[in-house]
This record gives sequence, C-alpha cells and structure tokens, in this order.
Amino acid sequence: MKVILKESQYKVLLKEDRVEYLRNQNVVSDKDVELFRQTKDKPKRRGPEGEISIGKKDLEPIIGLEGEPIAYFRGPKKQIKLTPETYQAFVAADPSRNKEYVQWVIDVFKKEIAHDLENAKRFVGEDLPQATEALETFNKVKKTRLFKQNAPEREGAPDNPKDIRKYNSIAQLSGVIAPFKDMGDDELESPEGGNPSGMSNKGYKLFKDLVSFVKLGQAQMHKLSDNMLVYQPQTLKSSCEPLGSLSTWCTRSTPSSYDNSNEYFHRYRGETGQNERLRPTGEYSDYYVIIPLELFQMEQPHTSQFYPLQFHLESNQFMHRNNSQIGKQGIQKLVNEYPEVGEYFRKEIGKWASESVKSGKGLMDNKYIGHLNDFGGTAEDYISKEDYAKGVEGIRKLAKEYTGSFNNNKYLKWIMSNSDSVDIREFIAEDTSMVDFSNFNVNKLPDLSQFQNIKKVVAVNAGLTTFPNGNELPPNLTSISLNNNGINDFSFEGFPSLNNVEIILAMNNPINKINVNNLTSTIRNNPNILTIKFGDEIKKVSNFDEYMSELEKLEEELTADHFPMIDPYDYSSFSF
Repeated sequence: MKVILKESQYKVLLKEDRVEYLRNQNVVSDKDVELFRQTKDKPKRRGPEGEISIGKKDLEPIIGLEGEPIAYFRGPKKQIKLTPETYQAFVAADPSRNKEYVQWVIDVFKKEIAHDLENAKRFVGEDLPQATEALETFNKVKKTRLFKQNAPEREGAPDNPKDIRKYNSIAQLSGVIAPFKDMGDDELESPEGGNPSGMSNKGYKLFKDLVSFVKLGQAQMHKLSDNMLVYQPQTLKSSCEPLGSLSTWCTRSTPSSYDNSNEYFHRYRGETGQNERLRPTGEYSDYYVIIPLELFQMEQPHTSQFYPLQFHLESNQFMHRNNSQIGKQGIQKLVNEYPEVGEYFRKEIGKWASESVKSGKGLMDNKYIGHLNDFGGTAEDYISKEDYAKGVEGIRKLAKEYTGSFNNNKYLKWIMSNSDSVDIREFIAEDTSMVDFSNFNVNKLPDLSQFQNIKKVVAVNAGLTTFPNGNELPPNLTSISLNNNGINDFSFEGFPSLNNVEIILAMNNPINKINVNNLTSTIRNNPNILTIKFGDEIKKVSNFDEYMSELEKLEEELTADHFPMIDPYDYSSFSF
C-alpha cells in the first residue's frame, strides 16, 4: 500500500523527526538521572582509567541561574547532555517551521560551556529570546540577493554567511544580520509589481535599492522635499549597484570583482592617500548624488538627459549624468528650479567652509567658500565673526591696493561674493568708462547712478537674480549686458528714463515675467536703442501673448528706423 503525503504533512513529519532525533542524541534520559540521584551521595570510586567518577551513571550536573540543573557532564570524556527542560527551551527558541536551527542552538551552548561556563548559564537563562530574534531575521534574509551580496563584507562575517553552522555565537550572528533586521520584504527582494507611490516598476526598484544600502550603513540619503533627494554612497557597492546604469561617471563603473575596487571611487574620497581630497577634519569626503523624485516615475530612469547629478566638493566636480560639468550657470539653474537643493548645499558646504578656516586655511582661495558662493551663500553666514572680520580686513586692503583691471581684482570679487556690507563703489574710479561685474557672483548690482562717466556695464554670469533698476544705473549708460544670470522678472523699472542706451543684452536667463509697459516705454522714449536681445527664453514668459501684441502695436506707431532689433525674430508681421 502506497501512502502519498501532502507537502505540509511532510514538513510536519520532518520537523517531528528532527526534534525527536536530536532529543535522543542530546537529552539525558530520566533513567540516568534517577540512577544519579540514588547514588550521588555514595562514596566516590575510581574509574577504569583512574579518574574519579560520580555516581553509577557518571553524571556531573551543570547548575543554571535558577539553581537547577540545565545540563550534565557524562562519563570520563565529559559529554554534554541537556536536561529535558533545556532542550525544550532550545526547540522553542527556534523560529523556523521545521526546527532547522535547533542543532545550531545546541552547538552554540556546548561551545559556551567549553569556553565560559558562566556565559553558558546566561545563554539558557537570559539569551534565548535574543537567539530567537536573530534567527527570525536570518531565516528571512539568508536567501535574498541583498544578503548574499552584502553580508560577506560585514565585520565578523564567516566565510559563508548564509550557512548557520558557520556562526560560533549569537553575538556573531546578530552582528552580521543587524542591518537587515528592520527591512521589509519589498526591500530585501526587488518588487515585481506596481506600488502605491506613483513610481514605475524600475523606478521603485531603484528607490528601494537606495534605501537598502542606507539601512546597510553603506550610504546616507536625505529627502530635501517632495521633489528632490540627495544620496551619498560611502562604499563602492552602494555607488555601483544602484546607480551604475544611470550615468557614465568613472566612480560608477562596476569592477569585475569588488576585491579589485574601482580606483576612482576610493581616490576621490581620499582613501588611497590623496590628502587634498580629505575633509578639513581628516575624514573621507563624500559624493552627493542629486535625484529628483520624478526620476523614479520614469519607466526607463537611465534615459534621463540630465539627472542624476553628481557633486564632489573636494575635486571641484559638479557633473550631470553624461559626465560633463554643469558649470556655475547649471548650479544656478538647479538652485532656481529647486530652492531646497540650494538650501541643503549652503548648509553642507558652509559647515566644511567653517571647518576649513578653523584648520588654518584662509578665506581667500578657499574652495569651500567658492562653492558656497556658487550656491548663493556667503562666508559671512557660516564663518565665526572673529575669523571672518580678521580675514576680510586683510582682503579689503589687498583689493584697494590692486592695480590691475577692475574685473580681474580677485580680492574685490571675493568681498562682493561674501559680504553684504561692502560698498563696491569705493573701489570704482570716478573717471572709469566701463565696469565689468562678470563672474563676481552678486545677486544685485550696486547703485551706480553717481558715476557720470560710465558708459558700459557688463554683468555676465554674475549671479544676478534681480533685474537692475534703471534709476540706479549710470545716467549716461549706452550698453548693458546681463547674459547668463538667474533673473526671472524683467521689470525694466526706471529704464524709460535712460535716453542714451543703445544695447540691452539679457540672454540665457530664466525669464518668466516681463513688464511690457516699461519695455515699450523704454523703446518709445529712446531713439538710440538699436538692439534688445532676450534669446529664445522670451517665448517662455507667462505674458508672451501680451508682449507680442504690444510690440506689433509699437511697430505700427514707430518708423522702422526707430524700431530696434528685438527678440523674437520670427514674428511674421514685422517688416524688418
């Protein structure tokens, strides 16, 4: 007669067979204990090898914390036999369905007896709940990809971390599985289906991979807002595995073996002796990976043209996904679009700027202060008042003594970028005809209305966020260039009163609003205007239709000779 067992029935039998087998192998029998009790007080006798034996069954009790035997030494070789109570406690401590870890618990107990008898007593009396907790996590994660890839690198990990027999103690097991303890199933294994977060399947997998490395202690991640997060990989794996397909950065190249680590990753962090790449405190430096949350919504995140970004302060690298520098203008655009990114990096860079000055670095040519300026911050906001005042005093003196061109005065540029209290006008000669603020990194031009001789103002890539007021510009101004800045609102306030202006250049600015009335009044009142250039960005302004309509009216009103060349050039009604 053939009996067919269901899988569940088989597992029950497997469990019962294992438990019963181990009981027979490891538990002292009731008969042996009874014989021991009957003879334990009788005179001791010599064994066959001359050793002292105790009782007729040669048993020596191991007394636990509660004053009762937890196990026995048996025979001259001192085999360890468990009491039925201890064995049952070990069985109960095994959280697996088939009780596959009972043997390991027994083995650990025996090792503790050999090593430290008092620890063995605590193992039975106090440590079994800890063993259960550790085994529950181990049982859940041992077959997962995340555990197989990362557990071997944990401190104290055995040569085969997924084999419970390789662990010598609960402490060793707990140390290896600690990062996986609080992970949910969807973090341990990449999800196959949808999710409630609005992410695509691939985006969701990417996000969960990032979270997993954070929980493993190999990375940090900061959610800056509902739109943006920053990820800081601190190991080669946490850099390559989740991000390798998203960029062409040299630090993302996955080596054939992690034993032959990516040289660039470690070199940039200063791990291989590059002291200039270390933080002012001597710590390894970090990469910052900037990821908009909308990237996780894409079906193919690796197809993004711009994101993610990678920043590394110490090597002056601010790269988009195709491994090219985004430049100061790119940083400015990023900060304008995501103000939370600017706020985060100002605090982060400001911290290292402060530490740099404390370590003896000056204010001038301080790379952290330079980065701080790029993100719209100033040294004055982050350096101690004493250090800042002392440094600025020396830089101001050098700026006044500088004999080269205004635009090349690096000391003045530094003061302008890092102090709101400086009056740049004291550094401008009364007879100068041109002033160039390019690359000065200021958010607003100073009041230049007192300078009668200035004809030309240049402020290209100067960090401007405010359109200059015409009433604060030189009265005899003939041209002004505001290209490559961060100006949103083109107010043209005061420009109608500037009667000598011929050229206004304002290309490559994130225009979203323009005061059409002030612009048309400027053109109408000034017969000298020849060119006004905004670039293609003018088409993105919220009131573009109004802008076009008013220009068409103005063309009808003015003669062609009086009407300037003005963007856009593709409106069909214009005759020139």
